Parts: sequence; structure tokens; C-alpha cells
Amino acid sequence: MKLFEQFPQYEDGFIVLRRFVQEDAKYLSDVYEVRLTKRQAEKTIENYEKSYQDKDEVILGIFGKEDEQLKGIIEIYDIHETELSIGYMVVEKYRHQSYAKNSVYLLTKKLIEDYGITCIHANCHVDNIYSIRVLEHNGYERLGQDENEYVYEYKPKQLVQDAFDQNEKTIVLAGGCFWGVEKVFKALDGVVETTTGYANGITENPTYEEVCRNETGYKEAVKVVYQPDIVSLSIIIRAFFLCIDPRQRNRQGNDFGTQYQTGIYYVDENDLDVIKPIYAHERMKYDRFFVELELLKNFYTAEEYHQDYLDKHPNGYCHITAFEMEEVKKLNQIPCQITVILPSEEEMKLEVKKNTTIAELIQEVHTEHRIYAALINHKNVHFDARISEGDVVELQDIRASYGNTCYQTSLTLLYLKAIHDVMGKNVTVTIANSLSKGLFTVIHAGNVTDNLAKEIETRMHELVEDNLEITEEYVDSDRAIQLLQDVKDKKSVDLLNTASDLKNVYVLTLADEKMMSFVHALPSTSYIPFFEVRRYRNGLLLRFPHPNYPDEIPPYEEQKLLYDAFSEETQWEKLLKVSFASDLNRMIEKQESKDLIMLSEALHEKKIAMIAEQIQSAKKRIILIAGPSSSGKTTFAKRLCIQLKVIGLNPLYLGT
Repeated sequence: MKLFEQFPQYEDGFIVLRRFVQEDAKYLSDVYEVRLTKRQAEKTIENYEKSYQDKDEVILGIFGKEDEQLKGIIEIYDIHETELSIGYMVVEKYRHQSYAKNSVYLLTKKLIEDYGITCIHANCHVDNIYSIRVLEHNGYERLGQDENEYVYEYKPKQLVQDAFDQNEKTIVLAGGCFWGVEKVFKALDGVVETTTGYANGITENPTYEEVCRNETGYKEAVKVVYQPDIVSLSIIIRAFFLCIDPRQRNRQGNDFGTQYQTGIYYVDENDLDVIKPIYAHERMKYDRFFVELELLKNFYTAEEYHQDYLDKHPNGYCHITAFEMEEVKKLNQIPCQITVILPSEEEMKLEVKKNTTIAELIQEVHTEHRIYAALINHKNVHFDARISEGDVVELQDIRASYGNTCYQTSLTLLYLKAIHDVMGKNVTVTIANSLSKGLFTVIHAGNVTDNLAKEIETRMHELVEDNLEITEEYVDSDRAIQLLQDVKDKKSVDLLNTASDLKNVYVLTLADEKMMSFVHALPSTSYIPFFEVRRYRNGLLLRFPHPNYPDEIPPYEEQKLLYDAFSEETQWEKLLKVSFASDLNRMIEKQESKDLIMLSEALHEKKIAMIAEQIQSAKKRIILIAGPSSSGKTTFAKRLCIQLKVIGLNPLYLGT
């Protein structure tokens, strides 16, 4: 276990992974969920230490950064030169609070960065949906199943960017002395972090002195973390070539040695689509060209002395000239050439200022109807997303499916806020069904009256007039559970707790109202002025604008048959004991789905038999069955034919 000649300790802004000391003995009963005597707990910690000394495994405590309380244990075992296994457990009261996810992410990241590990294994029980979610969220791939456990594997190529911030990316660049190179990239807007270090060498944990002996293969390099919606990778690579002499091998400026070899080391193979054209263009300029272009194999952070060196020593040595620095800074001012696709499908070329947001772009283009959604390079984005060079921006109004969904989702949040403002925070609202060009909702508090509907609609208009901000957070399921528990959104919390594949969602916030969503929010309440609230039966209808007439609510048409079908569905839900997706997930977990399917099939057959009897009584000769594609029309028709035969008729099925 030479990998861990010193006991590792890691931390971020949330947790600390560290060695156990005897003072931690008092926490162990909570971890193992069994009462331990003081001596038993102390002996356990002694065994942890012995395992490390015997080179069997490394056991770290997961401690809160602020409260310093033990949250769980994470271990490293089956340690080989380039691969190992990890496992963890979290104290019950701290589960679903991101401690497991953050610990696995931090340990995985450090094992790869600090030790050059190329493969990490982890196993979890097939029924442990929380651990499944933690591992898959952090990029572990499921390889198969060993008895009752899933087998997972993580490889460094998957470490493309920070698991907690999908808006940040990383590139590592070697351009000579890393003091000056770091200063160059600090000057670029959109670069959020720079770290000096040593890249792509052959030894472990190199020191500055070892690297300078030209025996390790490491290059002085800078890890650049940037926001691609503010600064494009092409700008970063252009800045890199502005401050190096690519004709020099193992040398830059007055510095020479293998540590000063220039190179571009990528962590995401998709970045090559941007890097290669610039690299080829630069290569054509010179007879001699020695810039390396490789996948990042390893990166070790340099000593603290070398971090932010020129910030701490403004007059310190820098091989980058003042002219080169000014040329780099000019890159911040380059306007962006973009393509805009309007709702009419008309394409237009625009030149906009760098870092222009979607909201700012909308002010510069004229459209027939208000814009409710945008896509950058075919990816849905929020209105505060920033535009980069070469982007294709598609603007959508309410006539587009996604634009319409964004409008309806933000309007639903406004509606819930108004209900709670009028009726109180503790009122429970169930959004039941789509009905009459809107949503049918049940208010679980007293009688629903026309006056109540009017009062809620009036409150919604007041909130629109106030132009209140609607914010969104794209968070992992554990964080979403925390946020939604605060507003007592039990249905969403249940779904997140039972759906192992639901890794990330949006949480939308309007003042003190929160709601889970799978689409972006509109920026403010002023974007959603068109709606209608009316009483219907024992609930309320929230009605939406017509997609083809965005400024109008369509004439009301009662859909009695559809309402009756939904009412019957509610009765079935009670019999099946399944009202929400989370109920179904729990039944599957408990292996009760077989009984559920049998009962559901029986209800269907009973209903189809009733329909057959109605057809016989009405003496109908031709029955048309309509529905969307893949909705089950053929299966239903054949089952109906069987029931018609049961009562003595001789049906003929004609499929189209």
C-alpha cells in the first residue's frame, strides 16, 4: 500500500475526510447502529489504525466542515498500484443530506488527481436505491450483478468536470514557468479557478525539486477551471498560443528543462473538436512546432508557495511579456458571431457582445409573440445563460412545445403561491388531471366556491403586477429533498426518495413557494399574465392560453366524459393503493407488483365487459376506437372483441 505512505486527509467546503482519533469513539455507536461500550469503540478505532499499518485498508471518518460531527465512514480497500475499491456508510439521521454523494465525489477526485488511480470499484445491494443514486450521480458505471449486489466501476476519463457544477469545465495547460501562465488565465473573464501543478509525469506525488531534475517527465502546468457560457474553450486556447513560443522544445523564455515543455492536456475528449482546428492552424505557421496535445493522465497540485505567486509577489519573475498580457486581455472584448433561429424558423446572423445573456438577446430581436424558452446548440437553457462565439440560439414562443411547457410550469408555481396566500400555508393542493385546456386541481380544505376562484385569480394578477423574480436551482435529488421538505411538498419528496434514476431536477422558487420541475423557469411573474381560474365540480381549473393565440384563453368547453373517466380512475387508485408514482415505486421495492398487475388487469376486464354490454344494449354495429399512437388501441380492441364474444356477439376486428 505504498500509495498511502502518509495517511490521507481531504476536505471541501462541506465535509472533511480524515483519520479517526480516540476522541471520535463516542460517535461510533451511531455509525454502526449498535450500542458500543467506550472500550469497544476505542478498540474499533485501534483496529482502523492497525488495518492501515498492515496495509490492508484506509478508513476515513466523514465529518461536517462546520459542526465537526461524524456523519459516516468511507473506506479504501483492495488496494493495488493503479486500482482499488471504496465503500461507505452514513449515520441514519444524516442520510439524504448529500454527505454520501459529496464524500464519494471528493474521495474519487482525490484518488485520481493525487495518486493517478485508473480504476475504482464499488458494490451496493440491488435494493439500496440511495447508494445506487450516489454512485451513478458521481459517474460510476454499472458493470453487472454479483448475486444480490450491483458492481460499479469508475475510470478517470469520466472525470470531465465537477459533479456539483455542470456549468464548469477544466483544461490543463503547460506554457513554461507556471507563475506567468497562471497570471495569463486569471486575466480572462469566465475563468473561475486556476491551480499550478505538475502534469503527465511518471512518478507519484512529485515535488518541485524532483520535477526540476528532469527525471519525472512532469511539466509545470496550470489547471484552468472555467465557465463555458462566459468564456469559450476556443478563447482559452487562443490565449495559450498568444503567450508561448511553440517552436521551443523543453524551453520558454529564459527557462529551459523538460518541466518547461509546452502542452495542452484535455480531460474531455469532446474538447478536441474545438482544440484540433486551432492547434492545426497554429502548427501551419511554423517550421518547428513542439506543443504536446494529450489526454490528461495525472495532475498533482504544486506546493502552496507556487499558488497565486504573482498575486503575492507582483514584481516577481514572469516570462510572459506585458505586450502578450495585453493581447490576452483583448480577447475579453471580442464580439460573438452567433446564429439566431426565430419562432418563425427564420435564421439570422448577429454580432453580440461577449457574455450577452438570453434575456439581453431577446431585447435585441423582434418577434411576433413573447419568448418563453431558448436553446443554445440544441440544449434548453435559462434566460440568464450566456452566449459564446459560434452558438446557435433558438428562441421559442408559446407555440413551441417546450416554450408552452415552460409557460405552464411557471404559471402553476404562481397558482400554488396564490392559493397559499389566500387560504394559508397549510392547505394541501393536488394537481389531479389535464382538463378543459388546463389543470384540474383539488383543494383539501372546505368547500370550493366561485368567490374563492375569483379571489385566487385576483391574487395571481397582483403577483404578476409585482413582477416578482422566479429563481431556479438545478440540484441533485438529495438537495432537492432538503429544499422541498422545507415547504412540506410530500409528494415530490416521496418521488425523489423512491425513483433511483431521478438524479437531478430543478427546484423553482417564487418568494416562499417552491416546486419541483423538469424544465426551466421563466425569469419573473410578469412573463405569465394570461390565465383563468374557475370553479369546477369539487375543485378548481387553472386554464392556459391557446398555443396559437398566446394572448387569449380559449372558450370554455366542459369535458364531462373525461372528468367522469378521471373520477373513476381515482376510485381505482384507492383499490390499487397507488395514487402517485412513488406508491408504485414502493410496491416494486416490496416485490408486490405481481398482485398489483393482477388486480389492475381484473379491473380492466370488468370495465371492458361493461362496455361490451353497453354496445349490445345500444345495438351498435360499428365501434370506432381512437387514441394517440402507441396508446393501446389494438390491444384494447382485441380484448373488447373477446368480451363481445362472451355475450354472444360475433365481432370482426378491422385494424388500420
